[in-house]
Order: sequence, then C-alpha cells, then structure tokens
Amino acid sequence: MQVYANFYWFIFVVIVVVFFHEMGHFIFARLFGVKVYRFSVGMGPNLLKYKDSKGALWTLSIFPIGGFVKMKGGSILSNDTESDSLASQSLIKKSIIVFGGPLANILLSLFIFFFIFYIFDPQFKSSTIKFLPEESYIYKVGMREGDTILSVDSQDVGNFSDVIKGIFSNTNNYILFDVIRDGELLRFQLARSINIFGNLEFWPNEIGFFSKITFSMSSSVTYCYKTAIQMISGISDLLSGENSKDDIGGPLRIASYSMKAAHAGARSLFFFIAVFSMNLALINLLPIPVLDGGQLAIYAIEGIKGSELSKKFKSILFGIGGIVVICIMFFAIFNDIRWLMS
Repeated sequence: MQVYANFYWFIFVVIVVVFFHEMGHFIFARLFGVKVYRFSVGMGPNLLKYKDSKGALWTLSIFPIGGFVKMKGGSILSNDTESDSLASQSLIKKSIIVFGGPLANILLSLFIFFFIFYIFDPQFKSSTIKFLPEESYIYKVGMREGDTILSVDSQDVGNFSDVIKGIFSNTNNYILFDVIRDGELLRFQLARSINIFGNLEFWPNEIGFFSKITFSMSSSVTYCYKTAIQMISGISDLLSGENSKDDIGGPLRIASYSMKAAHAGARSLFFFIAVFSMNLALINLLPIPVLDGGQLAIYAIEGIKGSELSKKFKSILFGIGGIVVICIMFFAIFNDIRWLMS
C-alpha cells in the first residue's frame, strides 16, 4: 500500500513538471508558426487523448517517464523546407523553441516559490497570538490568545520570523519568552524539546500589498538562484568525485520524496515541485545530445561555423547522447533498488 501511495504522488509531481516543460516547447512552436502533430505527457499507450482545432493530438500516456512535443520537421534528419517546419526556422527561433522547455520549468519554480513566500512566509505574521488551543503546550505554560511576544531570550522580535530565529539561535534546554498582555509584561520559560508552536496561529503583520509582492518576488528569484547553484555544485562534485555516485537517484527515490512532501502538507509538496522543476530545467540544459542543452550546443556550433553540421555527424552525436542518458537512467534505477533494499 505504501508503494502505491508513493507512486500516486510521484505521478502527480511528474505530470505537473513535465506538462509545463513540454508546454514551453509547444507555446514557442505555435508562436513561430511551426506545426505541432502531438503533445504528450508520459510514454507508451494513451490513457487520455484530445485533438485540438489545429490538428495537434494531446495525450496523457500510461508511463510517467517524460513527455515530448512532435513537430513538423523536428527530426535531426529532416529536409523539410516548408515554412511551418521546425527545420526551416532560423537558428534563433529553433533555439528559442528548444529553450522554451527549461524556461517554462524555471518560471514554474519562480511562481511556486513566490506563492510560498507570499502565503506562508513568517515575516508576514506578527508576534501576536491569534488562535491558541487549550491542549497546546504554551497554553498550559500560561500564554493566551492576544499575547504579544516582545523578545525571545532577550532578543527583541517584531514578527513571527524573528520569533523562529530567536528559538533556533538558542542552544539551551529552556527558552525565555517576554510577553505583553493588557499592558502587563510577563515572562515564560518554555522547554526546547517541546513542539512550541504546534496548532496555533499568529495575526498577520501590517505590511503593504506592494511591499509583500516585492519581497515575495525578490525572495523567489533568490531561492531559485540558490537552488540552481546547489544543483550545479552537486553535478560538479559528482563529476570530480567529491560526491558519491550513490547520490544519483531515480524514479523510486523521487516517488519516496514526493510522498514525504505530500504528507508534510501543501507547502512542502509545492516546495518539492518547485525544486524538482528547477532541477529538471538544469538537467535538460546539460550539453548532452538528445537533451535540450545538447541541441542548443549544436545550434551554437552551427551559428559560429556559419553552416549546418552534417546529418550523419548529428545522428552519431544523438546516438552517443542517447546511450549516455540510458546508462544514467539504468544506473539511477539500480541505485534506487539498492537504496530501497537497504
């Protein structure tokens, strides 16, 4: 039953992230007048299908292991010169269509991180308690609804974010809270080992709408940047041997992380989707033929060279790239099985 639950959330996460990736390719293809034959999320037999007014077949397939957008003239061996063919487009337009997939994943990550910061960021909550259930630890200690926390271990606080920072900067077994109630200053000593803020709510902070928007936007950009740097650093360490190759995970590990994130709540699930989407964008930008990054590298070489690479040479490159990707996938699945067995 646990395995089925894992894959339920894995399928949900993959469908969301892959859909946005392929939609990036699709939108730019349509924008530049390239005919699209098929838009697919997943591989194998179709579960659902729909044909739009322009003749493109939209499908949801049974195996959630990627997706694709089939375009006219999309093959590397295509000689199609018609205006609605991908092969006939300029290098700039072809590059934009290819880059559209990773770009869509990056934008998805930015939007989700923005949503998380806008809705959940503790900076937007005051240090005044709004709701406090009687069974909670801090109620039994003596705190009440309407209490405003002024300091944590003598560190002044102005919002819920400051309260959290005060708690985590403390290494003692007990934490001192200075609270004001009806003009009276009270002090409470709380045990660090207890879940202090379980099941209670704080009043929202008085902060301007545009200030909240600006903060959430800048924070989402910063977090996407940090996620990207962490991913690039991880790949670099893996190639240099500083990180173990056992760290490479596949669908089973992603399924497990998806389930854990879902069980931790909506915030954790969306956070995982954002990180996974950013990672997918960066992986696809690796300069390996068959990946978006490999195609972009070929277009860059052709632009510098001033002419198209031979179809035979590109076919060889894509064959090597396909073997590399398949080997990585099998290695990741092998690691997953070992991880599951342990």
